[in-house]
Amino acid sequence: MLLHRFCSLQEFSRYQAGLTLRNNTDHYRGGSGGSISRGFCFFEGSPEEWAHRLNGIVTFDVLLSVEVNPSLVRKSSGVYAFYPYGPNGHAERRRFTEYCTESYSSADFKLRAADYSYPRRFISLGENPFIDIFT
Repeated sequence: MLLHRFCSLQEFSRYQAGLTLRNNTDHYRGGSGGSISRGFCFFEGSPEEWAHRLNGIVTFDVLLSVEVNPSLVRKSSGVYAFYPYGPNGHAERRRFTEYCTESYSSADFKLRAADYSYPRRFISLGENPFIDIFT
C-alpha cells in the first residue's frame, strides 16, 4: 500500500540513513483526545487535502511517500479539520482513517518519493507565533 507522511528534515535524514525510528506517543492521551493512533501516523489519499487537515500540528519539511506491507501498520483514526470551511467560517471536525506504527525504517517502508518543496502556505508544528495564547 502507498502511504504518505509529512515529517521533519531530521526524521527524514534518519530514515535515509537506514535507522529504525521509534515513537510510542499515545495521541489520544498526549493530544486532544481525537486520535486513537499511537506512534508515527501515515495517510492515504491526497496530500493536499491532508495538509489542510494537519495544518499547524505536523512539520511540513518533507512529504514522504512509502510503499509498505499493510501488516506493518495499524488502521486507526483521528479527528481533524474538514476543509473547506463550513458556513460559519470555521472548519468542521471529522474522523478520518490513518495508519500508525511505533517504528519504521527504509528497510520495510520503501521510499517512493520525497517532496521537499511542499507549499509553504501551511504552518508547521512550532511555527505558529500565536499558539502560546491558546495553550
